[in-house]
Amino acid sequence: MMLLRMRHGRPPIPLRAEDDHLVRLYRAVSERPATTVILDSSKLPPYALLLSELPGVELYVVHVVRDPRATAFSWMRLKETHDRDDGATMARLEAWRSAALWLIWSLLVDRWWPRDHPRNMLVRYEDFVSEPATTVADIMAMVGLDPPSGLIEGHTVFLTPTHSVAGNPNRHQTGPVELTMDVEWENSMSFLKRWAVTLVTLPGLRRFGYPISGRRSVNPGRSKRSAS
Repeated sequence: MMLLRMRHGRPPIPLRAEDDHLVRLYRAVSERPATTVILDSSKLPPYALLLSELPGVELYVVHVVRDPRATAFSWMRLKETHDRDDGATMARLEAWRSAALWLIWSLLVDRWWPRDHPRNMLVRYEDFVSEPATTVADIMAMVGLDPPSGLIEGHTVFLTPTHSVAGNPNRHQTGPVELTMDVEWENSMSFLKRWAVTLVTLPGLRRFGYPISGRRSVNPGRSKRSAS
């Protein structure tokens, strides 16, 4: 439906009266002292499309992708949310479902926000873990800011408390956090599920530079600012 609306020159997300609340929210945040950029970690592409249509919003997009087999394996894990007292766990997805969502969302974002646009950037999880300081510097340069001092030393990131209300439980970590490549899926994911995800996501694997074999999916290159 969104693609059809865009093809006919209409806003991809119909504007509603309630959207005024979003405009007021972002405006209020932007008016706080020393605020130059608002970081919204929302992950749904339709929401980004909605933001792009709101008055006063200058949208920059950082498209973060990870090898879909690693993503599928992560979604199958049992994880406590660590933000409730009842031991609640994150929702889990079957491998085929997470693979389908990975393919659809990744390709749509890559189409709606092309990598060769100065306000868009593709960041692969594997490249970020390999070169965190370089990746963060590239992102900051895109929005016209200097990298924050003292944030990253080598592969150690120094985190302060955040106020996000949903997401991976590791968002609650603070202090020095060592960045290491999570490759448990390479040895623990079943052969059948690995290849099922590979087949479903094959067009995206090639587009984002992941090997079909699924082994050692790290490139020595930096975060991509242009299509390759």
